[in-house]
Amino acid sequence: QGDGLLQCNKAYLKWVDSLYEHHPDLVIENCSSGGMRMEYASLKHFGLQSVSDASLYYEFSHMAAMAPTAVIPEVVPMAADSEEQIAFAAVNAMLSRMYISGETGKLNQKQFEILKQSVRCYKSIRGDLVDSTPIITDGICNFCDEWSTSAMISGDNKTLYAAFRHLEGQN
Repeated sequence: QGDGLLQCNKAYLKWVDSLYEHHPDLVIENCSSGGMRMEYASLKHFGLQSVSDASLYYEFSHMAAMAPTAVIPEVVPMAADSEEQIAFAAVNAMLSRMYISGETGKLNQKQFEILKQSVRCYKSIRGDLVDSTPIITDGICNFCDEWSTSAMISGDNKTLYAAFRHLEGQN
């Protein structure tokens, strides 16, 4: 049974690779992240890897801080979020290859403007991210930590740093 599952997985990834051959500009998201089901053998076959099914901005920052050790985090703005919460969510993905999911079609004008500002900010720093390496500046964070941080150091020694503060009882 295990060999059959392995052969099925290999055939699937071969099929995914054939899609790229026919559509070289295609970007496919692998969305097998929930419940620790991320399949590391497949990471090289997908341009994006969903880190979590979490949609609450304050739950995602701890994952975003540690995700660059394996994959890139995403921005998940929700219509019920405040402008500050959407900005917080955008910082989650600022130090990687930004991609946006969530309820973007339901955002009001102010919320959408915050998202657009975040994308503009990301575009201003993404050149420094091309040859950057993730660094763990404050150790591995836990979900109960008040602070979580994420940092990248570029090839020309620029350090890009994001810090998230979680206040008890405040999301």
